[in-house]
Amino acid sequence: DKTRAADFLNWACGGREMRSCDFLGVMYSIGDGVLQDNIRAKDLFERACVGYEYIGRSCYNAAALYYKGEIVA
Repeated sequence: DKTRAADFLNWACGGREMRSCDFLGVMYSIGDGVLQDNIRAKDLFERACVGYEYIGRSCYNAAALYYKGEIVA
């Protein structure tokens, strides 16, 4: 149940589990289990990128959304 998985990831992300923020961002960027929302994905990637744990993939994913023009600054 991907919708339920997204709920748990959102809960963990709110508890500063940055890997959960990253994975949830991926789900939002491709619309897997949630409605596609690149703005939400970007916010989650940036949170994981600068959060308590450094997650380089999140920084890359945020940058890719900007680079592709999928985010309006």
